[in-house]
Amino acid sequence: MVQITALEKGLALMTAALALATGVLGYKTATINQAKDQAQAAVVSTNNDLSSLQAEFDALQGENMRLKAQLGLPGPTADIQTSTAATVRHSGQLVLAATRSADLDSPSSNPQWNTDVSDIGYSSEINVIALALYLGDERADYETCRNTTGYSDEDFDIGSVAPGAYICVKTDERRYSALRITQLDSSKITFDVVTYDSA
Repeated sequence: MVQITALEKGLALMTAALALATGVLGYKTATINQAKDQAQAAVVSTNNDLSSLQAEFDALQGENMRLKAQLGLPGPTADIQTSTAATVRHSGQLVLAATRSADLDSPSSNPQWNTDVSDIGYSSEINVIALALYLGDERADYETCRNTTGYSDEDFDIGSVAPGAYICVKTDERRYSALRITQLDSSKITFDVVTYDSA
């Protein structure tokens, strides 16, 4: 009968331990590789989703620009033209909540458009406190406001105006302001405004 020496037993145990360690290492390697593959697939999927969303965004932006062009709606205040015959006194956005008014002669240092003396207000109508001229989709600038006749102090019913429409105002200090309605609802009205100092 062959006797197994202590050395052989030790070698057998070491071989078994090595085989077990190799198996565990192989399992962990397979798990890591699987996780890596899943992460790479997730990155590819995310990139594809981002590309798809970017394409949709670009398409929507193009459609928005096309519709604006069809409707004749310009962009924000920068699209209200400045004339060489005048300088801009104050330009920016004006938001009037219901029952509020604003002084369009306010200097640019007053972004809140002083309400002590008022040229225009908002309630259930656009309240003309100075003199105003509704232009509709005809773009307002200094030359248009200065050269067009028909100013009055009559209020504008909000049912007869719409976002994108232009209004000229002759202020109580005899300046011209070009306004474009950008947003309108029962609680507030928002304008892009340019008030000019004549040359």
